[in-house]
Amino acid sequence: MNQDMQIRRWCFGRAIWVMTLFAVTITSLQGCVPVLPPVADAGADRTVRCPDGIILDGTASSSYGGESLRFSWAQISGPADAKVINANAMTASFDALMPGTFEFVLTVSNDLGSDEARVRITVLEAGMGEFDCTEGDPPVDEPDPPAQPTPTPTPVPSDEVLVESNFSTGSEDWTLRSNGRFTEPTWNSAEGQIEKFFNIGSGVGYFVAPREYYGDFSDAFGGTLRFDLGSSFVTNKPSPLVIITSPLGELTFGNNEQPGRGEKAYTLLLDSRTSWMLQGENRLATDEEIMMILEVMAGLEIRGDFQANSARARGWLDNVQILRPGRFRR
Repeated sequence: MNQDMQIRRWCFGRAIWVMTLFAVTITSLQGCVPVLPPVADAGADRTVRCPDGIILDGTASSSYGGESLRFSWAQISGPADAKVINANAMTASFDALMPGTFEFVLTVSNDLGSDEARVRITVLEAGMGEFDCTEGDPPVDEPDPPAQPTPTPTPVPSDEVLVESNFSTGSEDWTLRSNGRFTEPTWNSAEGQIEKFFNIGSGVGYFVAPREYYGDFSDAFGGTLRFDLGSSFVTNKPSPLVIITSPLGELTFGNNEQPGRGEKAYTLLLDSRTSWMLQGENRLATDEEIMMILEVMAGLEIRGDFQANSARARGWLDNVQILRPGRFRR
């Protein structure tokens, strides 16, 4: 069958045909895939010690469209005639009557054509190594290859800081929101952090980020939000630990999360691997929704008030960062 007929057979019903006086010409295959003859693969040349049951392996042969194949093994040369067992199978074998190099040809065919491949198998003399036929054909002892230099690993770029607040010189325009009012937090110059004593009975207070945290933070998708948060009290008031606002909606995290008595470092992934909730919808946000909110980010609030209506509690915040993921990360 010629190549035109092969293509015609595979694409029948999907090609556009143009009739001429002498031939039919395909003018458009419209996504058709041409059919090609099979490819024979008889395996790599090798050296064996075992003279019995030497494998001839044609399993790497293939057909273009997955059509079934016919196989035929035949000896081309060698120190003696070898009897091929299962000569018409994909995997055959033979017994070597004496040492030397035996060469075989594998012919693979189907309705679209045929192909041939050759393989040489050298059988060693008995004095060159003891025969061991219990485990097939063991490899011949060869000197170790020269040691290769250890490749230098490619460094993985670290996450890039897009915006940060370390409070080393002041409150950096962070404010405090509680009961709908905004006040200034206290800057603790000795600790390099902002803090606030929260009054008994007041609403839950949040540290509110300045305008540097507003705008398009889509580059931070898949990156992280990091901060150190501390409290002198453990609360029984549920409220989100983090709120990210935008005109398209709000993301919240950790309705019952709190640092406990002391300080805790937080690293929150800015994608669906962290359990971000859509405020008001009582469900987890998808990656697409997280990306859309980060694109028009209009606020970041981190809870600072963990008092339990029975004592005056202190909350503090330090080392806030939004980071873009490294080049090889998500």
